[in-house]
Amino acid sequence: MPYKFIEHTADVAAEISGESLTEIFLTAYEVWKKIVVDSFEILTEQKKEIQLFAQSNEVLLVEFLNELNYLLFTKKWFCLNISLLEIIEEDNGIKLIASLEGGTIDPEFIKIEIKAVTFHNLKIEKIGELFRTIIVFDI
Repeated sequence: MPYKFIEHTADVAAEISGESLTEIFLTAYEVWKKIVVDSFEILTEQKKEIQLFAQSNEVLLVEFLNELNYLLFTKKWFCLNISLLEIIEEDNGIKLIASLEGGTIDPEFIKIEIKAVTFHNLKIEKIGELFRTIIVFDI
């Protein structure tokens, strides 16, 4: 399993591993999705493209998950699937391009509200052939 939930006081935390940075980001998305909803019904289907830019992989991961969180809790738009996720290293930082598939969701399907994705103990490391990180969700 590419992730497991771990004990954390008052918040939800998960240890994530993957063979690439892209896999870390996609698995973090799956963890986020598992936390916020059990079941859902998309009222209107829609695709969204997002582009984010950051100076580090850790900041980019938090920005990415916080963007998904913003779409859900502010716009009531739930990301059901990520059809494309690219992480591109550039001279002045790191860029993320993602194609999201989802749509409007009835708020009754949201089981837990995540206030924010945090930087608490966040460090993406490559150990051997695998990337690894722990991410904490403030609930």
